[in-house]
Amino acid sequence: RGRVLYKRRFGRPTNLDVNERVDLVIEQLHGFAIVRVNGEDLGEIKVGDSDSRFELTDRLQPNNELQLEINHPLGSCRSLCGGIPGDVRLEIYEVVT
Repeated sequence: RGRVLYKRRFGRPTNLDVNERVDLVIEQLHGFAIVRVNGEDLGEIKVGDSDSRFELTDRLQPNNELQLEINHPLGSCRSLCGGIPGDVRLEIYEVVT
């Protein structure tokens, strides 16, 4: 409960074609979150949101840092407290033009 800051460093995927894009996918969070990459706010995830997706392609550097600042209300925590029970991953996909 309260505020927790999760950080993870990762590299830029190599050999991306000009038609490929990279998304950050966050399957599930418990709580309210602010999502940042390299200090830039990408957006927010509200309680109950699932499969949140953020496009990263043009923001990626050779070395990157993901930050998830999760806030969960204080008080009773009968079933789900703050945290990241789902996957957090990069997805690479091709854009067909």
